[in-house]
Amino acid sequence: MESNSSFNVEEESMSKNVLIVGAGGIGTTLVELIIPALERTQMNTKITLMDGDIVEATNLGHQRFTHDEIGTAKVLALSQRYAGRTGYVELQSQVENLRAPEQLEEYDLVVICVDRPEPRRLVHALDVPWIDL
Repeated sequence: MESNSSFNVEEESMSKNVLIVGAGGIGTTLVELIIPALERTQMNTKITLMDGDIVEATNLGHQRFTHDEIGTAKVLALSQRYAGRTGYVELQSQVENLRAPEQLEEYDLVVICVDRPEPRRLVHALDVPWIDL
C-alpha cells in the first residue's frame, strides 16, 4: 500500500468526500469493510464508486458479486446493495473509468483499487490525498 495522505479525519468539518476507483476484488472488499466502520464512527461521508466495468460470470469467483448482478455495472450493484443502510454514508456511482485529472477535483481522498498503471499515475501526479491499494 502506498499513500501520500495528508487526509485528516479530525478536521473541523467531519463530512468527507471520498472517491474509490475500482470495483473489482480490492474495491468490493474495501466497500464491505469501510461502510460498517464509517457507520460505527458516525462520520458523515459521501463515497463515490468509479468503475466502467460490468459484472461478468468470470468475476463471481474472486469478486464479491452475485449471479443476479451479472450484466449490471459493478458500481451500481454495490450502490444498490448498500442503499439506505445508514444515514451516515452516502454512496454514489460513476459508471466510467478514471481518465482525466478533472474527475478528481472534488474529493478529500482518493483510494485507488485498480491494477492498471494509467489511473495510478494520474492520481499520484496530482495534489490530492490518495491511498493506493
